[in-house]
Amino acid sequence: MTVGASTARHGAVMITTGITPPPWGKHPSVFVWLDCGSTDNPRPLPGHPTELPVKRFDPLAPTAISGLAMALVALVIAGGFPAVGLAAQRVVQVPDEVACPRCRIELDRVLTIGGSDAIYDFSWYSEITIDQLGRILVTRGTMSPDIAVFLPDGSFLRRVGRKGQGPGEYVWAQTLVAGSRYVHVFDPANARRTVLDSAFNVVRTDPLPGQVRSGIAVRADAVLFAADLRTPSLVGKPLHLLDTLGGLFSFGETGEVYRGDLRYQSVGGTADDVWTVENYQYRLTRWDLSTRQPMVSFFKRARWFDGNAQSLWPRPYLRGIRPDSVGLWVIGQTPDPDWTDFHTESRPIPKNPPHEVFDGVIDLVDPHSGRTISHSRWDDVFIGFVSGSDLIARYRESEMGIPYIDLLRLRLTRPPAP
Repeated sequence: MTVGASTARHGAVMITTGITPPPWGKHPSVFVWLDCGSTDNPRPLPGHPTELPVKRFDPLAPTAISGLAMALVALVIAGGFPAVGLAAQRVVQVPDEVACPRCRIELDRVLTIGGSDAIYDFSWYSEITIDQLGRILVTRGTMSPDIAVFLPDGSFLRRVGRKGQGPGEYVWAQTLVAGSRYVHVFDPANARRTVLDSAFNVVRTDPLPGQVRSGIAVRADAVLFAADLRTPSLVGKPLHLLDTLGGLFSFGETGEVYRGDLRYQSVGGTADDVWTVENYQYRLTRWDLSTRQPMVSFFKRARWFDGNAQSLWPRPYLRGIRPDSVGLWVIGQTPDPDWTDFHTESRPIPKNPPHEVFDGVIDLVDPHSGRTISHSRWDDVFIGFVSGSDLIARYRESEMGIPYIDLLRLRLTRPPAP
């Protein structure tokens, strides 16, 4: 519902302002809609309205808009609505203990792809998503331009993409995010995002100067991701919303001195429940997208995580985070207890099977207190959460070095009551 909307035409551009429930959160906020008609701005995608919420108005930023909009901003500042950028963050240090040590996290296998007759190579760096038709899309995980498409039963369907810089071409199809209508392919080597429809036709491409390691689809098929985009206007802002028309909105700066490596975070959740996890520090943060501010951060000194943190390789790594009705799931990896070749300086990495080097770890965390409910460890390597589904992916190799990817569903088992 829109309250107090006002529309004015400025040349070829129609500007509408008002208050509406925002697309990214729970609270009302001031908005500005631009209807660009036949101007040179990117055209709307098929089936999309021409009015696009491109930016919520920031009361601290000078902008020439209508008097009504300024009155609405004054209402925000006066306390009638939540003001952007004023949310407080709680930082909570939680103990390194497990609330239910007898609980066990179980992995139920749903599907396996790969094997000796596989016609597509996988690696433990592969990226996996499930699109709106249930098809499984997998990248090679290395500098490869193509994407493998499997049917819901795991049978191979086709390849998508080829090497190059034109439409539908990639140098490194690294990260995939499936939304309700489109699949987003992030190619850091070509420095762009490509939007594909359900037939894998290119809808549009957008320049993106950075490496996206993870992302989630939120409302209207926009993608929320964490990345270190090193441009003068974006540097130091770790979180980014990229809509289907190429509009980019970045936020999350802390005010601290910029030291780079902001891309070393993973994003998980939904538009109403967004979490990030730092990959090299056990810090979980919940975000309110209506205020663009962190709500709470949980920090923990976990023995399994911090024990080898000074090593350059192998070192502990948190690969992903996802909330659901059970709690907050965190996937990580840590050096195998039998591994002894730790690197404290840069040198070539041995080509051992991943399970010889790392163990996979999954924590179930209480999202209200940050305390660990259950902790389980396996002699396996997890790729991470599979976007577009409630599954996780595990990478494994046979004794002959044949790669497999298992799609798994997480389940918590509790001990019977005494």
